[in-house]
Amino acid sequence: MQIEDNLTLITSILENGDSILFQADGIWGVSCNALNSDASLRILEQAKFSGSHLVEILVSDLDMLKKYTASLHPRIETLLVYHERPIRLKCKAAKSLSSLPDHYDIFFRVVKDKACRILIKEVNNPLLFVSFLENDRLTHAPLHKIRTNNFKNVEFIASERLLEDEYEYTPIIKISFDNEGLIDVLK
Repeated sequence: MQIEDNLTLITSILENGDSILFQADGIWGVSCNALNSDASLRILEQAKFSGSHLVEILVSDLDMLKKYTASLHPRIETLLVYHERPIRLKCKAAKSLSSLPDHYDIFFRVVKDKACRILIKEVNNPLLFVSFLENDRLTHAPLHKIRTNNFKNVEFIASERLLEDEYEYTPIIKISFDNEGLIDVLK
């Protein structure tokens, strides 16, 4: 089932604390409402057994990013506006996301994928997202080639879809800022 065709159903699933499996910027993963601590902890527990430790908070736009991060480097806005590929930003989460454990590196991503942006805006909350990939350079693999068996109780599985933008076929970049305010490319 496509995300765009099932917004009401998916929104209801996420509001009830359940999880969905879908592709965000070409990467398959499991997701839930990041503000629901029970759902978030359940996904993180399952992720621990799958070997995935990359935890992301997906947001729809810069305003949502500002709302859910404790502080944002002033260069981020310019970087996000002019960079076409998705970027993972290592930032400290705001107190509203305090249920996330400290031992995970939390990355934020302003999604580029149109369907994901629409979904996040409809839910009106950021989404916790745990990727199934061990290596982001293997994006866009068909779902049947992704190991998903450690993730149980997924209420919705989005169907594979053709991606219309070229950036969706390139790896995602991870960045943070050092103490002097310089960009530190992590990958």
